[in-house]
Amino acid sequence: MAIGQSFHNTIEARGADLKHLDARAQTQEQTILNFFRQHVGRMFTPSEIHQRLYSPSTPLTSVRRAITNLTEAGHITKTDVRTLGPYGVNEHCWYLRPVVKKQSQLTLFGG
Repeated sequence: MAIGQSFHNTIEARGADLKHLDARAQTQEQTILNFFRQHVGRMFTPSEIHQRLYSPSTPLTSVRRAITNLTEAGHITKTDVRTLGPYGVNEHCWYLRPVVKKQSQLTLFGG
């Protein structure tokens, strides 16, 4: 991911600060993606991921941002399944998107 694509720069950070914040956001995305890869076939809400991977000082909104970015990049999939979150509101669940291997035309047509 290129600089500025992971971190949503709502604070108008620039230069080295923006690079640092984006790198940190990319690391968080990679951590969450690795978590999903370690739990193939299971669904998780943002709150569950936050609870399992981060301290309470990490904003839940950062986890939600990472999940949104991973969804838009096609790594994970949002489901219609909802579960009651810690604030009494239903949250959607996500899972690791299966990797589809492409078959060559020769394989498809018996070649």
